[in-house]
Amino acid sequence: MVINFVLIRFMDKAQNWQKRIYLILSIVLNVAMLFYFKYANFFLENVSALGEAAGSSPLTWEKVVLPIGISFFTFEKLTYTIDVYRGVNKPLRSFWDFMLYIMLFPKMIAGPIVRFHEIADQLTDRTAFDTVDQKLAGLFRFMIGLAKKVLIANVLGEQADAIFSLPPAELPVAQAWLGP
Repeated sequence: MVINFVLIRFMDKAQNWQKRIYLILSIVLNVAMLFYFKYANFFLENVSALGEAAGSSPLTWEKVVLPIGISFFTFEKLTYTIDVYRGVNKPLRSFWDFMLYIMLFPKMIAGPIVRFHEIADQLTDRTAFDTVDQKLAGLFRFMIGLAKKVLIANVLGEQADAIFSLPPAELPVAQAWLGP
C-alpha cells in the first residue's frame, strides 16, 4: 500500500515517459502480488507433480495463504492509479484517505469496483455530506437494512440450513424449491 501510494505521487509529478514508467511499475507490482497470492500454490504443486513424475523427490513449501479480498484491493488500486495517470483526478494528499478509498468497507461488501473519480471528492471534503438530514437518512437506511437482515435473511437462513442438512437422496423436489 505504501509503495503504491508513493509511486502514484511520483507519477503525478513526472512528465511524459517517466509518468508511464511509474504507471507500469504500479500495475506490475499490483498484478504480481495478485498472481503470487492466487497462483503460487497451484504453480508449485504442478512443478512438484512434474518432478515426481520425472523421478525426483516432491517439493516442500509453506502454503501461501490467500488474503481475503486480494482481487478487490488490487483492482481498487488499479482504478486509482489509472484515474490519476489519465489526469481525471489529482492523487490524494493523505495516505489515510488513500487507505480509506481502498479499504472502504461498505463499498467492499456491496461491490462493484468503484472508480476513484466517482468518490474522490467525498474522501477529501466530507462537509457536503455532514448535515443532519444526511445523518438521519443514513441512520434510516441502516435501520431498514438491519431489519431486513434480522426479519427476512435470518429466518430464511434457518430454513435453508434445514434443507441443506437433509441427505440429497431424501430431498423431494418441491421441498428443495419451496422449503419445509
